[in-house]
Amino acid sequence: MSELISIVMPAFNAARFLPHTLASVQQQTWSHWELLLVDDGSTDNTRQVVAEYVALDNRIKYLYQPNGRQGKARNLGLRAAEGKYVAFLDADDYWLPDLLARQFEYLQLTSADMVFCDAYVFSDDSQLTSAGLSALPLLSDSKEPQLYTGLDGIARFLLGNRVPILTALVKREALERVNGFGEDLSYQNAEDYHLWVKLLLEGFTLREHNRPLAAYRKHNNSVSDPVGANLMQVVEAKIDLSEKYSTYKAIIRTSLPPTMAQSLAEVSRCDDNRFYEVISHYLSIINKDYMNPTFQFMRLIGAKKLAIRFSYFIFNRIAI
Repeated sequence: MSELISIVMPAFNAARFLPHTLASVQQQTWSHWELLLVDDGSTDNTRQVVAEYVALDNRIKYLYQPNGRQGKARNLGLRAAEGKYVAFLDADDYWLPDLLARQFEYLQLTSADMVFCDAYVFSDDSQLTSAGLSALPLLSDSKEPQLYTGLDGIARFLLGNRVPILTALVKREALERVNGFGEDLSYQNAEDYHLWVKLLLEGFTLREHNRPLAAYRKHNNSVSDPVGANLMQVVEAKIDLSEKYSTYKAIIRTSLPPTMAQSLAEVSRCDDNRFYEVISHYLSIINKDYMNPTFQFMRLIGAKKLAIRFSYFIFNRIAI
C-alpha cells in the first residue's frame, strides 16, 4: 500500500472557498491521504460545510480551536497527523490532481527532507481549466530549480522565502525535530518562512522543481502571501531565529537590514503611531538608536513623508 500523506489545512471563515478546495484534494491521483482540517475559530458556517464532507469521506477530519492564527492551527493538525509525510493546503487554495503523487515521487527520488514547486496565481475558479492555467501568472520568478542545504542554502534562503506552502511535502520526522511551526504572534503570516529557515538551520535539505502543481487564490481577505511578502513579519521571524540559533546569529542578523528596507512599503502604510513604533524598533535592532530623536522630531512636526524617505536611506544605504 502507498504511504499515507497527512494534509494539514487551517481554515478561518473560509466556507465559501472550501467546496472548491476540498474537491481538489479529493481529485488527487494519490488516494491514500488524510485531511486534518483545523477550524481556527471561524464565525461563518465553516463547521457546517466541513461536516457534510466528513460524513461522506472518512479521510477528512475536523478539528477546532479558538482563533489562534496559522502556526497554532497547523501545529494542532500536525499533532493529529498519522502519516509519515505532511502536505499543507490553505482552505482557499487549489491543487492540481497530480500534486501529491508527483511530490512524493520527487521526494523519494531526491532523498530530500522537503520538496516544493511553483504555483499559479488565480482569482476566479473559471481560470483553473487546462486551457486557462497556461495564461495565469506564477508566484516565483525562479528560472532553475534550487537545492537548499548547508550554509550556502541558509544564506540564499535568508534573501527571501522560496517556498509556496501549498506545494510543500515534508517528512513528518523533520517537522517533529524542529517542533513544528512557531506560534509567536509577532511573525504570524511568516510562520511558514520561520519553519523553512528552521529546517535549514537544523541541517535538513529542501529541494525545488519547476513544474507548477498548485494554484494560490488571490483575494481581498487573504491573510498571507505564500512567498513571504509579509515582510514586517519576516523581520520578526529572523529576529526570533537569530536569538534561538546563536551559531548562525551573525549570518541571520546580516540579512536583517535588506529585509527591513524591503518591508518599508508595508511599514509606510501603518498609522502614524505604528509607523514610528516600527521604525524605532528597527533602529534598535541594528544598533542605531541615536537616529531615533530625528524621527521623533519628524513625528512632532507631522513630516511622515520625510520620515519615510529618511528610513529608506538608512536601511538601504547606511545599515547594509
